[in-house]
Amino acid sequence: MFDIGWSEMLLIIVVMIIVIGPKDLPRALYTLGQWVGKVRAMARQFQDSIEQMAHQAGVDEVRKEIEQVGSIGSLEEGIEKTIDPKGEIKEAFDIKAPSLEAPPRDDKKPAATEPAKPASITGTESKP
Repeated sequence: MFDIGWSEMLLIIVVMIIVIGPKDLPRALYTLGQWVGKVRAMARQFQDSIEQMAHQAGVDEVRKEIEQVGSIGSLEEGIEKTIDPKGEIKEAFDIKAPSLEAPPRDDKKPAATEPAKPASITGTESKP
């Protein structure tokens, strides 16, 4: 709590022995302990009364609502859901990247076709 090391504790004890004296030191420490106990009890009572007033004022419900809103997600998501609940606007502006993959190949070989034969116009062959 106070982050006091051993060297500081030793210095405090030496000063207490010099100022209070070794004969009255146990009685002073006992009185100090009683005062610390009274201060802790008063702080605990004060904290309990503050919590009771907060409960009566409905602060617990407000705190729960705030935590619930915070658990929904980020502010950006909340605004997006408010403005576009169905996601229609987002879909309208959603640009899909073109596919870089080649179209699927058909492993079937095309049927062999014979070259077209020229047809005669008259249907008879002309002799020279």
